[in-house]
Amino acid sequence: LVLEKRALELAQQIINDKAPSHPKNSYKDKNNPSYWLEILLKPVICFIFKKQILKKTKGFYPAPLKAISLLRNTYHFPVSHRALQKEALAFIKLFHTKEAKNLIRLWTTIDQAKKITLSSKSHKSIERVAVIGAGVMGQSISYLLVDKGFKVRLIDSQSKALCSALSQTKKLLEKQKKRGQINSYELEDKINNLSVSQNLWGFKTFDLVIEALPEDLKLKQKLISEISKKVSSECLFASNSSSLSILELAKSSFNPSLFFGLHFFNPAYKMPLLEVCLTESQKESLSPVFPFIKRINKIPLLVKDSPGFIVNRILVSYLTECLNLLAQGYHIQHIDSIFREQLGMPLGPFELMDKIGLDICLNTISHLQQKGIFFKTPEWTKNLTQTLGQGEKSKKGFYIYKNKQKVLNQKTATLKRKERGDFITDKQIIQRVIDKVFAEGHKLIQNNIVQQEEEIDLAMILGTGFPAFLGGPMRYKIKR
Repeated sequence: LVLEKRALELAQQIINDKAPSHPKNSYKDKNNPSYWLEILLKPVICFIFKKQILKKTKGFYPAPLKAISLLRNTYHFPVSHRALQKEALAFIKLFHTKEAKNLIRLWTTIDQAKKITLSSKSHKSIERVAVIGAGVMGQSISYLLVDKGFKVRLIDSQSKALCSALSQTKKLLEKQKKRGQINSYELEDKINNLSVSQNLWGFKTFDLVIEALPEDLKLKQKLISEISKKVSSECLFASNSSSLSILELAKSSFNPSLFFGLHFFNPAYKMPLLEVCLTESQKESLSPVFPFIKRINKIPLLVKDSPGFIVNRILVSYLTECLNLLAQGYHIQHIDSIFREQLGMPLGPFELMDKIGLDICLNTISHLQQKGIFFKTPEWTKNLTQTLGQGEKSKKGFYIYKNKQKVLNQKTATLKRKERGDFITDKQIIQRVIDKVFAEGHKLIQNNIVQQEEEIDLAMILGTGFPAFLGGPMRYKIKR
């Protein structure tokens, strides 16, 4: 009441042109030592901020740098027409940049994706979830679901994997507690919502089952067939498969109409994209899926059944072309640096393959080739894991990983490479790879796997880290 009374008094004083002057100890008072201290420190502070921004953005985003420049040049101005005019002009210039247009386009596509719903009279909601397979992806999915308030049972035949999942979940939740995101009660409550089992029992209570098994068709078919007979008649069944046919897997289910694809990206609790594969006939029976997706805060991308869906298929075209560049005499570190420093990718292609796992990359290429989607690769890729290792998880791949540092694996010198012929520039290397990606994207549109180029760009930005300021590979190719 006192504050409200004082505010009304001040408002009346302003109306009567009798507003009180600013106190003498204001930082604008030149007789105040703080004023001169801030004037002296301003260039230092701006320099530090600029350095930190460049480290994060590599100079690809103009807005943060413009903000620092504006701050430095108008810091001493009072809030006046002159200062606001400079800010308005800076905004107008930034608004018309290609980076701004690409980011606005991306935001619009994300907003449209979030609004996808399926109309239905059903009020069923998903609360209890079973996750089959406690590998890296299974652990990641189970933590995500527990963190979002679901009751989860993680099932695996290996007790070591289940212990690892419990330990990982507790470790990640404790990090949240240290940051002040959750309290002790919430931490315990979330941990208690995760149970583990080595047995296939109690499935009648679950609303959704997610299989996160290795990409082995026979293994998946066997467990899908066995588990689908144990669940209730309304239980939804999702496969996290990234390269196998969802329709083919659905044939093993006791109730194919409730079987669909739900492809998470690793780590599931960080990566925002979720590829969702379902048929027209399933849209009413699977209506609870999209409220579930909204609750776990993912951006859904509807795709038709196709090997590799969108992200993996286009990612394979990108990575295989880089392998071909290596086979033609271009060096690993040089190619990585081109895509990091000049294109703005968070990781170079060989660093990315190590991060994903060379075994997983090769398995995905093999699955796609078996389905008639052929990507030309060097002969030595067949034995790549035996030659180099499995990537970062085995501490050896294209690079050797030790004590949070990496150096080039000297065994890469044994990979058969041609003597480099005609020299092509760094920009031509980027363009050659993007051309392959663009061509593969258009095949997806022609085959009705996806409807629009915007969806492909969204998938590659959110699923692989393609630079958002470029708008995606399809946009980049057209706008160059």
